[in-house]
Amino acid sequence: TSYDGRPIHSVKLIISEVSREDYEQPFVCQASNAFGQVASYIILKHRVPDVRRWLTGGLVSLLILTFITLIIYKIFKIDLVLWYRNSVCALTSKEEMFVFILDGKIYDAYVLYTQSSEGRSVCCVETFVRRILPDVLEKQCGYNLFILGRDDLPGEAVVSVADETLKQSRRLMIILASETSSCCLLEDASEQQLAMYNALIRDGIQVILIEMGEIQDYTSMPESIRYIMQKHGAIQWKGDFSEKSCSANTRFWKNVRYQMPSRKKLSYSEMYSLPLTLNSSAAKGS
Repeated sequence: TSYDGRPIHSVKLIISEVSREDYEQPFVCQASNAFGQVASYIILKHRVPDVRRWLTGGLVSLLILTFITLIIYKIFKIDLVLWYRNSVCALTSKEEMFVFILDGKIYDAYVLYTQSSEGRSVCCVETFVRRILPDVLEKQCGYNLFILGRDDLPGEAVVSVADETLKQSRRLMIILASETSSCCLLEDASEQQLAMYNALIRDGIQVILIEMGEIQDYTSMPESIRYIMQKHGAIQWKGDFSEKSCSANTRFWKNVRYQMPSRKKLSYSEMYSLPLTLNSSAAKGS
């Protein structure tokens, strides 16, 4: 009842369907009884968009997309970088590649490994360094490695060779056997140890550490090796020297190639023709 005692009846108005033309149009509602007649009207309005809701949804979607992208990048980072290198190198001209070759570096990596100790793991290191590394990195990928005992001349002073060659190398690759300890790792070659230390401190050369099998404890290693392990980490070789393990497309070799400098594989004829090409281009330009 109302304030004056007269009865009030309410009726629920249900609009089951609304078309576009119904918006912004007045709808008149009339009611009459013995006491009189009254009229009222309503206008349908478009719903006001909830900006906060849209912003929240968009932010959550952006965060999820960013998270998924980071996961994908972390999983496929190495493959993406190698693909990018191959794509860029395929478009690199000979002149641009020649400038890269003339950066003052001759070797892509200086290979340092244990040579004096005995044991099965050291024999595996010798096989890995002398046969597997050249087959994969040099023949398949076009890198140029310096391996002491293979590329130095007989009678040369090791300290002079190591010091000079490290200056001409873009990477320092250290191969560790699982049985290697401080008593055998570079202790018999103080010249190499001194050259490696000078390269790390003086020239800031990037180091690639490779483990031939899992090494549980680094406490017996020289301080320089422990520092490299903490700073750069290590890549562990789990191959069996089979043809499948020696493919440049395996996970291990992708990790190694990722840490190696970008390189375009050129044949020897292309390598020696680069100076002639540059001279011809310069002559035409003048």
